[in-house]
Amino acid sequence: MSWAVDEFVASLAGASAHTAEAYGADVRQFVAWADRGGCPTPDRIDRATLRRYLAYLTTRHFARRSIARKAASLRAYLRFLHRRGVIPTDPGRSLRAPKGEARLPRVPRQVEAERMLEAASAAEHF
Repeated sequence: MSWAVDEFVASLAGASAHTAEAYGADVRQFVAWADRGGCPTPDRIDRATLRRYLAYLTTRHFARRSIARKAASLRAYLRFLHRRGVIPTDPGRSLRAPKGEARLPRVPRQVEAERMLEAASAAEHF
């Protein structure tokens, strides 16, 4: 039974080139990990295997956003395999990953803040 990673990447025709490239790399990384860990074919993947993989990424100090993207890649890949009949059920359907940290807004520099205040003051005089 084939992992069909190249076919999966080709199926992402509607996605941006960067997304397809990232998802392909993410899935290839998972396949290599799964093969080393005793899961040589996609039909052996279960939810526990997926959770172990996400835990492995955490121990390797991947950022939460990266882990969330890798989980999204795996969900899309497993959905693809299920639709093609390669796997009987989709174990990624209920897979959840940590949410990435929210980014704080950038604080304007003093010069930028002064320009905004001057612009607001000038607008008041009209």
